[in-house]
Amino acid sequence: MFRSHNGFTLVEVMVVVVIIGILTTLAFPRFMAAAAKSRATEFRMVLKQIYALENSYQQENDTYSSDLDAIGADQVGTRSRFLYSVPTVDVATYEAHADLRAQSIATYTGTATLNQAGIGGVQGTLQQISTWRGVGN
Repeated sequence: MFRSHNGFTLVEVMVVVVIIGILTTLAFPRFMAAAAKSRATEFRMVLKQIYALENSYQQENDTYSSDLDAIGADQVGTRSRFLYSVPTVDVATYEAHADLRAQSIATYTGTATLNQAGIGGVQGTLQQISTWRGVGN
């Protein structure tokens, strides 16, 4: 008289749960770091696009513009984790900003910048995920 085995024992289930918990504990921080770095790539790409558009606008109009629509960047970052702007402008210089929107990357805050010379920088805790210094990087 043999009994058929129709399932798992409690010990087997608990062992599987512990193994999954350990794997999750090891993998989650790496996943979050990779996700944060990919988000940092977003602002670099968009600021480089604004840089190119500002330079084209300056060649045509002999001045820079703070209006993203005027330079052709009206759709830049519309669905982004960053808010893009060009708050500092005069005839010969500008500085574009990518400000991190609230709660988009929970543990990071700050602003990335890029000026007319292609020199960029990162302020705030965004420095932990990006060492960006401008167009050449």
